[in-house]
Amino acid sequence: MLSSALFVAALLLLRLRAKAQAGSGSCLRSSVLALLLVVVGAGSAIGVAEDMVRDTGYFVLKPHGPNGCRTVARESSFLMSGKGEAYAVNAFGIGHRVGQWSVDDGGRTIEAGSYAMKWASDGGVVSVFGAYKSDLLEGPPISCH
Repeated sequence: MLSSALFVAALLLLRLRAKAQAGSGSCLRSSVLALLLVVVGAGSAIGVAEDMVRDTGYFVLKPHGPNGCRTVARESSFLMSGKGEAYAVNAFGIGHRVGQWSVDDGGRTIEAGSYAMKWASDGGVVSVFGAYKSDLLEGPPISCH
């Protein structure tokens, strides 16, 4: 989502700069901005393609935490393997990764509802049932701070 916003912002800046410098001859600056636009666009396209190939799904886990804090799971599968990542997302929609897990047989544990989410005063904990490799329980509690 952030790369898409950067892509649109770069397009707007490129257009505004072109209007402001009409006839000015600042070709180098326009080229650098165009290159930035291409890099951000390519990054967005690669991310979308990966999500499509891996059949990725995004899920907001319940219950929600204090002060609008939520845990969002990104779950994907390819052939006979599955993996997931958990993100702590604050009320403004800005998040950071807090853990990951892997499952066999292309399992989609979050989508199937095979998880437990609990919140306490110091943060939240997610347990993903059937995961053979998970760092969610080893790290600090999930927090949006």
